[in-house]
Amino acid sequence: MLLLFVIFGLASLAAAGILLLSLAVGAWLFWTRRSRTLGIFLLLVPTLAAVSAVALSWGAGFWFNSLSQKAATLDASRRYDVLAFWAWPVGFVAGGIGGAALGLVITTLVARRNR
Repeated sequence: MLLLFVIFGLASLAAAGILLLSLAVGAWLFWTRRSRTLGIFLLLVPTLAAVSAVALSWGAGFWFNSLSQKAATLDASRRYDVLAFWAWPVGFVAGGIGGAALGLVITTLVARRNR
């Protein structure tokens, strides 16, 4: 279980690195007149995907873990332990896809407004 925690922590650090890199490159491209739409895309899509992936994965994992601590029976506690285990990878993927979709929608709206 410790190895999985380390792997999940490294994935969260990688998402933070993507967040910082996309903010820096996106801001630089945004201030370039010819690449403004690409800059908006890089500012919103990877950053929202990284933030929502990390937030949903860790949030769901801690929430299911707290439910397993409050469970009255041993059988219910084991079910919540399994949910807490699977909440991290499923939440990471679902949060990343949801954040990227939200970033695409906002980027499309902003790009249409700036034309």
